[in-house]
Amino acid sequence: MHISLVNLGCKVNQYELQALNTALTKKGHTVSGEMCYADVYILNTCAVTNEAERKSRQFVTKAYKRNKDAKIIVMGCASQNNVGAFAEKGVHYVVGSFEKAKISEIIDGLGDADVAEFQSVKSYGSADARDRANHTVYEKTEYASTDRTRQFIKIQDGCDNFCSYCIIPYLRGSSRSREAGDVIDEIASVTLGEVVLIGINLSAYGKDTGTSLTALLNQIREKTPDVRLRLGSLEANVVDDEFLCALRSLKNFCPHFHLSLQSGDDGVLKDMNRRYDAQYFFERVTLIRKYFARAAITTDIIVGFPTESEEAFSSTLKFAEMTGFSDIHVFPYSARNGTRAAELKERVSDSMIKERVKRLTELKLRLKKEYIKSFLGETVETLIENIADDGTGFAFGYSPNYIRVYAGGRFKVGGIYKISLKEDFLDGAKGEKVC
Repeated sequence: MHISLVNLGCKVNQYELQALNTALTKKGHTVSGEMCYADVYILNTCAVTNEAERKSRQFVTKAYKRNKDAKIIVMGCASQNNVGAFAEKGVHYVVGSFEKAKISEIIDGLGDADVAEFQSVKSYGSADARDRANHTVYEKTEYASTDRTRQFIKIQDGCDNFCSYCIIPYLRGSSRSREAGDVIDEIASVTLGEVVLIGINLSAYGKDTGTSLTALLNQIREKTPDVRLRLGSLEANVVDDEFLCALRSLKNFCPHFHLSLQSGDDGVLKDMNRRYDAQYFFERVTLIRKYFARAAITTDIIVGFPTESEEAFSSTLKFAEMTGFSDIHVFPYSARNGTRAAELKERVSDSMIKERVKRLTELKLRLKKEYIKSFLGETVETLIENIADDGTGFAFGYSPNYIRVYAGGRFKVGGIYKISLKEDFLDGAKGEKVC
């Protein structure tokens, strides 16, 4: 059968769909990663915001319009959160976050099935979104197949932090870690580009199995020493001398640290249940720069949390500038039913959230430009990810510290080249252009 895989959401979602691609391809199916005409559509959904859930539902409609006779399977966080929202015309199976292994079995049964069997939606694993009791062991899957030059490798799932604004711990279950040997084997199978270790809460890796992310990094150094390695999003509490020493000992570590901040105000951080204050976060950033003086340090900040006053937002602006982030992912607050933050009586108006997003975005662009300009005139080892097909001959890729580089010349996708950063072009929308 021709199967179309469509993904919304985070890097973990991407990995899971790529792993499913591997499993289905091994069974002889033709698999596409785009929304195209197909016999079966598998939609991997996201629930991190209300907007993400809305887009997830829209993709169901788009799939149905592409082929009204196709079978549609919905999986992931949004379907785990609200199975009823996907019990609509054209949807045949709803699979939550915990029963994704069943999808291969479902596909096996589609070829001989009569269409009449699919008049009512069948759901797997979505009856109780908050039942985490049986989800404490890492679910092993096929390795993710991809032709990308940056290979995501999922090493952890679930979260036990319960930040007050976040629904994900209820939808992904308890934190659970992948066996180190299996991680090493998948890293060893990657022959192109770089590897990015990812997880729902990457910093929690090993806490459920008596090990740690630092211990895994040491094994990677010993068994796959040449891999160009990058880390996904981290929590500040994982940053200590032992962790940074392990990273510095890696031959090809990319010094880019994405540390989730969410707010620079201590009162808001407490209301968010973030379990650190701004001073602790700043000390972790300072420690990183002790080991990696020019590392890219990026972050997430939520704007408009219910208890965020104008004074608290000003504290966030000042903290972001003092810290000198190389990039900031700015998120307007989205209330998620079932979280503690959604029950707060305070509210920040939509117009105020929009205005604060604008102010923080202006700061983000200035800090980003300042960071990139500090590298002009230097040579960086750039992983080429794509070559333009518009006749310009330009190639683009990323430096180890995640500067997006454009350059003219003879390049090969997946190759790593030393490129001199001579001139910068920043427009805030297309990113950075360095020729």
